[in-house]
Order: sequence, then structure tokens, then C-alpha cells
Amino acid sequence: RLSIEDTLRGIGHGVTGLDGAALGQAVAQALDPFQSCAPPLILPEQGLKYQVLSGEAETLEGGCRFGTTDAATGAFLEAYQAQVLSLHRVTNQTYPRMLCAARAPKESKPLALWDAWDGPLTVVVNTAVVDEAVEERKLTTKKMIAAWQSWFSPRNKAIAAQIDELLTQRFLTGSTMAVARVHVVVWGKEGGVMRGVEDVQRAARGLRMALAPEPTLGSTLFFQTLPMGCDPGFPPECVLNRGRRMDIGNLAHLLTLYGAF
Repeated sequence: RLSIEDTLRGIGHGVTGLDGAALGQAVAQALDPFQSCAPPLILPEQGLKYQVLSGEAETLEGGCRFGTTDAATGAFLEAYQAQVLSLHRVTNQTYPRMLCAARAPKESKPLALWDAWDGPLTVVVNTAVVDEAVEERKLTTKKMIAAWQSWFSPRNKAIAAQIDELLTQRFLTGSTMAVARVHVVVWGKEGGVMRGVEDVQRAARGLRMALAPEPTLGSTLFFQTLPMGCDPGFPPECVLNRGRRMDIGNLAHLLTLYGAF
């Protein structure tokens, strides 16, 4: 723990240890970035979910809306919304702190998402290291199939050569692959959240990155954008189809807790 704290402080990040009560307040604030009500007083002897997730919410396409129900009329009074976006296409050209950098290498465009949307914004990168042996078996199988089909198409021949180069690089450098899910949560009020979604998508397209709303899995992924909410196995990749395998070095460039370029 001390080593991680020293590393983060060394690149200019403040570090604060959280006990159970403080973690509960952090989750509550993540659920209410507008701070429409005071954070609850977390009681350590009670379950965290019963205290933090006590607000009213309704599931929308891609996210949730939060508010209160009027006791007299029974109408739901919306306070704010949360729209979940997922990174569908990852660009090959990356640089440190790519999703939040105010500066970029020459010939590249910086992407500071908070400049795209003036409301609250949450950037979450869920990562998990994959089984290296399984990945190598998959690559070897793909190489064999591409080599066999190279007689029919020069494209397959090029694919086989690229896979062979990747396997050689992994053998020589010991590079590690990871599966990553990158989510952006746009928070807004009074219908303005969709404008924020469009602004964030437009900013990402400048770097050839596709951020798309999650219409069906948004409510599931929303909880994975909260502290301690990541479950790399759910939804499964065959259903989600949003998992992206990346080299650890390139993946680190998408993390927001990283040194400046």
C-alpha cells in the first residue's frame, strides 16, 4: 500500500486512505455528482448497499435517472440523469493519459473530455489480465487458419505474417495482454444529457475513437462505473462484445491516474 501511495504522489496525485464509512460516502457522491442532497452518514455496522443505494432511480436506455417521488401526486421528480457510453473502437496511436490529457504529441489532437462537456463526467477503465496461455493458443490457431487460407487471398497471408510478428514480439519481450472496458458516464439535468453525449462523442471521433451509448446493458454497466463495481466476467464478452484486448503499455495510456505527457 505504501509503495502505491508513494508512486501516485510521485506523479502529482493526492492520495487519501478510506475506511468503510469514507468509502461509503465516496460511492454516494459518485451516485450524486450534483450533490443534490447531503451525503448520508454511513454506519459501519450496517450493510453499505442499504445506505448508499437508498435513493430512487429509474432505468433509462443506457443509464438511469435519479430523483424523488412526490408524496401527494405520486409523480417522479427528476433531479439528474446518467448516460453510459462504451468505447467501441480503440485507436492504435495512444499516448499517456489519453482520455484526459490537455496536451498531446506533435501531429496529435489532445482529448480532454471535461472540455467537451461542462457538466459532471465520469471516466472509468475496467481492466483484467487475461490468461496468457489461452491467448497464445488463440493466436496460434488464427495464424494456422490464416496461413492455410493464404493460398486464396493475399490478405490472409498478411494476417498470418502479422500474427507471427506479434507472437515473436510476445516471446522476446514477455508483453502482457489485458482485456479492457472503457466507459464514460455523462451526467446532466433537464434533458441536457443528450447534448453532452453528442459533445463527448464528437470529441472522441477527433482521435478516431468511437464512444457509443449502451441501450440495453447500460443499467448493468452503470454499476460497474462506480467504485468497487467492476466485474470482468459479467456481462460475458459474447453478450457485451465490448471487451478489447490491448497490450498493457497501450492500456496504461487510457488510465486517468497517470503521469502527464
